[in-house]
Amino acid sequence: MGLVSNVAASESPLHNIEPEHSIRVVVIDDSADYRTVICELLQMLFDVEIVGVGSNGFEAIELTAQTAPDLVIMDVNMPVLDGIAAAGLIRHHFPTTTILMMSGDDSPEMRDRCLEVRADAFTPKRSITRQVADMQPRIS
Repeated sequence: MGLVSNVAASESPLHNIEPEHSIRVVVIDDSADYRTVICELLQMLFDVEIVGVGSNGFEAIELTAQTAPDLVIMDVNMPVLDGIAAAGLIRHHFPTTTILMMSGDDSPEMRDRCLEVRADAFTPKRSITRQVADMQPRIS
């Protein structure tokens, strides 16, 4: 498997995103520094509009409801409400939103937990910059 583990390896984790418009993105991570890095990287590589940033799963759900993003990039381990629980709720209430989960724990068990709540993809945090770069041809 490549850097992203998704349900069907041949499917892009961005299958719901229409490339003819700016990709509307919500970035959720409990580290403000990491959120900043991800946002800056996305804006350098792609035609994106960062429509929200947050630090926990409740904020992810609120921002998804308020901004209708194409893509939610979310950490798994966060305070208040973790990314696994938030991803499940986002998938239930906003089924067309693409969810990319990331974690410092790149074990198969963590990947499986993310996919069980129907996240579109999982990537280890250490690979997020490479993963975002690899996704560029699919969305340009």
